[in-house]
Amino acid sequence: MKNTSIIRLLQTLSRRELHELKKFVGSAFHNNKKNVLRFFELISRYYPDFDEREVNAESLFRLLYPKRKYKPDVIIRLSSRLYILAKEFLVIKSLKEDIGESKLRLLKCLLDRESDKLFQKELESAKKHFRGDKCDIDYFERRWRLEQIQIQYADEKDFEDIHWHIKQTGDLSVYNFLVKFFEAHHNKRAALTKLAFNSVYDNSAFNFFSENFDFENFASKLSIEESHLLLYYYNYLLYNYPQKKKYYYSKLKEYALKDIEKLTDDEIKARFSYLINYCVHKIREGDEDFRKENFEIYKHLFEWIPSEMGDPTSFRNFVTDGLRLRESDYIERFISDNGWRLPEFCRDDLINYHLSELSFTKKDFSKSLDYLKEIKYTYYPLKGYTRQLYSKIYYETDKFDSLFSLIDTDKHYIRNNKNLPSRAKRASFFKYLEKLASIKSGESTETIADLLRTMVNEKPPLHPWLIEKAEELKREYAPTCEEITLQESYP
Repeated sequence: MKNTSIIRLLQTLSRRELHELKKFVGSAFHNNKKNVLRFFELISRYYPDFDEREVNAESLFRLLYPKRKYKPDVIIRLSSRLYILAKEFLVIKSLKEDIGESKLRLLKCLLDRESDKLFQKELESAKKHFRGDKCDIDYFERRWRLEQIQIQYADEKDFEDIHWHIKQTGDLSVYNFLVKFFEAHHNKRAALTKLAFNSVYDNSAFNFFSENFDFENFASKLSIEESHLLLYYYNYLLYNYPQKKKYYYSKLKEYALKDIEKLTDDEIKARFSYLINYCVHKIREGDEDFRKENFEIYKHLFEWIPSEMGDPTSFRNFVTDGLRLRESDYIERFISDNGWRLPEFCRDDLINYHLSELSFTKKDFSKSLDYLKEIKYTYYPLKGYTRQLYSKIYYETDKFDSLFSLIDTDKHYIRNNKNLPSRAKRASFFKYLEKLASIKSGESTETIADLLRTMVNEKPPLHPWLIEKAEELKREYAPTCEEITLQESYP
């Protein structure tokens, strides 16, 4: 039974939720079959593991009906009925926790029942709630629904303010559409940085609207004071009207941080992600000024949502930026104070990796290598990161045989994995590392000046460490060659 729907669902519940579900199943309003409650009480004893040796249809049947002959369809029916009740429980629990949704549904019920005095009382309560409502992706939709209910009420009572509510629903419907359109555009751009599927959007209403609507002109002719909408607006304009990117980024930052105490945690994370994504975009273009900006934005995010420090990607990006900015002491304290927040299954591996990075930055290559050797690869992305760090250590310590062997292995791996994330960037890293190592070891006849001219034209821009090593070789082997400025990229 372990793979049945009801067992899988019960395993997602906390102990408190399991206790609440028991009361739900025991309520005659929701369930009038006592054998379903008995069945639930029996299987819940085995929570959370639900060992297959004990939780199987035949053994459960014999415990429920010790004097009856085993009939597998009985347990199937009980499981099915309990699963239906558990789904109802989750829906009702979700509705109970969503105060705004509960108030909207209550107003609709009172309106349908023509309970005028109760409706007016609950309407004032709903208005008060929505004035302090937390902003999220559905913020304008909820407000639209409240106005729509008031239109229905005003229409029935022939109130004079019906046109005000109609105007409000019109504005809110436009705001709601725009916010969700901008979010979809943001998601599209984020997805295309991983794998390119531009053709999916061809001939879509989504693409047609995006390419033909003049958003900048539309915004200039309206006096919009909804900061929640303007945030999404400036994020869109920032990418699509680059001639004013400095202005739009300043406005995006202004509205991203405005009234932040009124936002849900999810919305705070979403807003910071817009700022972080743009900083990363600029860093990848070679604008290193945005690395410091990105570092400070992460600091603000962690102040508002400390749990975000436990996200492996956020943790790694923050540590990487800090080390690039030569904030080694700060990063060392950060790892020591917050490493415990990382997921338990991969915590040790991630801490060892980041301590290895820290030791590498301090040029303690032996200690860096020791930390790498402790990694058990419980976190899949570490495989690529650690191989890159191993290669950098081998280069710095002149272990060229080990380095060339690692590069050869990775070149075959990259060639055979067409959908590897950041495949081109990873291939570029090992390509130029091999060239640099060949010059450093004396195995190449290529001059550093020629290599630098090739590197400066490489797209995407090169890894900052490669730039540093190329400049070192230039100073050693070609100190008089003309100055060449290299771009840098985000890891």
